Amino acid sequence: MLAIRYNTSVEAILRLNPGLDPNNLRVGQIICIPMGTPTPSCDGMYYVVKAGDTLYSVAMRYNVTVADLIRANPGIDPNNLQIGQIICIPEKTSPVRCPGGTIYVVQRGDTISSILVKFDISIMDLKAGNPDLDLDKIKVGQELCILPHKDRGCPCSKGYTSYIIKASDTPAGDEPVVFYLADKFNTTVGRILQANPNLAPEDFVEGKRVCIPD
Repeated sequence: MLAIRYNTSVEAILRLNPGLDPNNLRVGQIICIPMGTPTPSCDGMYYVVKAGDTLYSVAMRYNVTVADLIRANPGIDPNNLQIGQIICIPEKTSPVRCPGGTIYVVQRGDTISSILVKFDISIMDLKAGNPDLDLDKIKVGQELCILPHKDRGCPCSKGYTSYIIKASDTPAGDEPVVFYLADKFNTTVGRILQANPNLAPEDFVEGKRVCIPD
């Protein structure tokens, strides 16, 4: 608590007080406190930075965004956290509204295609929950509203060919049929999902009419 009160770290206090037992402080004991600035108010909770922490990893741990952390900690260097540094973890005051769905925070390595496969939803499902979403630009830490999948209807547009999935297009195994179709028609999973924005990966089954990019 002393470290938080004086906006310093336990390590800094111990360096000024050799032999001090941080787990056995006594009433009336005199210790030296490093010079610092008052700890800013925190509408949430304080967190002491540990080895290996990054602003991104802390944000993921407490389900806030990096931008939230930067706003709650004016002057923080997001690329140079120090072990023992005290930062404020703000309460989530303006969560993404997602009635009937769940919030997903974009992780490193995510793509639109991988998110559609992960949640077995369609592009139209994703757009329904995130009407302002730019499908070509998603960012780590971005919050997405994941709505349950339903067929929202979508005929083939110009530049696409209607195709009925055959039994031979559904080989044994756990891999979704959409992956097999991508190889068969020399295209990508992403392009096929974009051509069928009403379909989730598991909707590609025998007898289903789908759109294939020309």
